[in-house]
Amino acid sequence: MWPLSGFTDEAAWSLTQQIALARDAGLDGIELRRAGGRPVVRWSRAAVLRARAALADAGLQASCVATGIGKVGLGQPQRARVAELDRAIRVAHAVGTPYVRVFSFRVPAGSENRHLTQAVDRLGELVRRAEQADVVLLHENEKGIVGSSPERCASLAAGIDSPHLRLILDPANFVQCGYRPASEAYPALARWVSYLHVKDAVAATGRVVRAGEGDAEWPALLAALRADSFVGTASVEPHLGLGGRGGPCQPRTWRSAVDAYRGLL
Repeated sequence: MWPLSGFTDEAAWSLTQQIALARDAGLDGIELRRAGGRPVVRWSRAAVLRARAALADAGLQASCVATGIGKVGLGQPQRARVAELDRAIRVAHAVGTPYVRVFSFRVPAGSENRHLTQAVDRLGELVRRAEQADVVLLHENEKGIVGSSPERCASLAAGIDSPHLRLILDPANFVQCGYRPASEAYPALARWVSYLHVKDAVAATGRVVRAGEGDAEWPALLAALRADSFVGTASVEPHLGLGGRGGPCQPRTWRSAVDAYRGLL
């Protein structure tokens, strides 16, 4: 089955604790996003090298450098996004992952289509930098950004048209935006999807739940992925804190999200 990673920072503060959580859950890797309260793009080079060594000692991979690049207003200066990407690229090279997570910029609700061309240009500039550095940007569908619908995610990928831009399929986020992940989103995006975020959501309330407990059509989605010989990574991002409104949770709760996904498999 596909490699299994996870956002261990949702249930463990330090990298040492995150590695222990990943090993206990039998993961193949972890998402590098934050440790000790500090985002990965703000780690010193020495800290990054220590992380690389610790992951190797534990037999784990860094599956992705999970940044928040592009999770800002579309009108914000691009210079800051480029600088942040350069830092993320250095981390990715050091820990041996080709992947850096990004987003497609916040815009006022209802104006997403109007800002699509500008988002393609802005994200395309970052992709060209990724091409030069030989890394792959993974765009996550997310509410509140241009890439919140399957159609706009497809337009971003097709408009930029680079092997250095691939898509994360986050079924729960699509549910929260009013789309059906297996019957609407995946068919429109399959050719570009290289990564999965494992969580679910209840359409009526938006509450995040374990995979298979909401409206994300997980059984049908897994069947479609298998039929298409999907070869990407699945990464558990529980978001079960605050009663399903996102944020940190206890390690036991985090582990239950892994077990729910494995039960579906």
